[in-house]
Amino acid sequence: MKPSLRFPEFKDEWQEKRLGDVCAVNPRNPLVMPDKFYYIDLESVIDGRLTQCKKMKKSDAPSRAQRLLKKEDVLFQTVRPYQKNNLFFNKNGNFVASTGYAQLRANDSPSFLYQLLHTNNFIEKILVRCTGSNYPAINSEDISTVSVIIPPRKEQEKIADFLRGGDERMVLLEKKVGAMREYKKGVMSAIFSGKLRFKDENGNPYPDWEERRLGDVILRFSTGLNPRTNFTLGNGDNYYITIKNIKEGSLDFSNAEKITDEAKTKINLRSSLSNGDVIMSSIGNVGEAYLLQNNPENWDINESVFALKPNLNLIDSRFLYFLITRPEFRTNMANRSTGSSFKSIKLNELKIMTIKLPSLPEQQKIADFLSAIDHKIELEQTRLDRTKDFKKGLLQRMFV
Repeated sequence: MKPSLRFPEFKDEWQEKRLGDVCAVNPRNPLVMPDKFYYIDLESVIDGRLTQCKKMKKSDAPSRAQRLLKKEDVLFQTVRPYQKNNLFFNKNGNFVASTGYAQLRANDSPSFLYQLLHTNNFIEKILVRCTGSNYPAINSEDISTVSVIIPPRKEQEKIADFLRGGDERMVLLEKKVGAMREYKKGVMSAIFSGKLRFKDENGNPYPDWEERRLGDVILRFSTGLNPRTNFTLGNGDNYYITIKNIKEGSLDFSNAEKITDEAKTKINLRSSLSNGDVIMSSIGNVGEAYLLQNNPENWDINESVFALKPNLNLIDSRFLYFLITRPEFRTNMANRSTGSSFKSIKLNELKIMTIKLPSLPEQQKIADFLSAIDHKIELEQTRLDRTKDFKKGLLQRMFV
């Protein structure tokens, strides 16, 4: 057996083995658990990165703190393993992981082992052994029995070194995107607090900002319909936008429902969408918003999404989008929201929220400036997404 993509200098067949023969699963450690350590739980790892860990005393540690780590151990997430939040551990010091991870200590290349855990073939074998529906999980004994197909050690190391380069590029791109997002937050805070002001073409300051109510600058506030009592989802050519489709200034249609023209006609009696409208979530993650710019004739919203049609004589549509999505405004909306399980804001509350409004020319300069930053972030995010997709393709072709 051999993969479809291979380095030409290697000719040996790959061998099928049990994972328990390739690595030690939850190895017994002769060392005594340290009195103080950093604890890695299931919230600590995201996309292969250790984003946080808690320093604690052994006496205060939870009962799940049992995996004393050694450098180059691999942590495999045993709960909801399809998330692939695994970790190649490369730190010195006292670190202990939760029993929510399987601790794997490779016999040959730990980096190769780490990459193998992310292949679709391996995850599929894991999932068929999982128990539970909401939180599918696998125990360590079952992990040991999963079959894997691996090459000799030298080929393992060559593959791991090659893939590591892609991982390092992804880390750099993620840091760059993160830094640009933080820069945008800082700039927005300075602009909307009045610390950063723009000047006109002659170098003169624009007029002072005026305090207005949001309802004073919006021509129409509207919302959609609930499908349970009005129409059936799943048929038609029109996208039905819910709060789950709006995320970080974009629309994700990968899990969007469709509706018929008849259902669309019913919704349009309440809220027909057009370019320049801003749609936003009114429940849950209140204030997630999107600026409509792509001729949304075939898009419609449900009852948990608000549509705001700006009065363009008073407020620039892009400025409205940046105004709503800035952290301070979203915090204000959250404070006005009601409910226990899912916080929501009412239209009447939204209408009476006060805003500081600059002149229309200054709004447009602000919108141009922030849009340029968004464009740069989008370019880097696209590079990151393409690198991730390229890596996924390599994983499927370089492994059996």
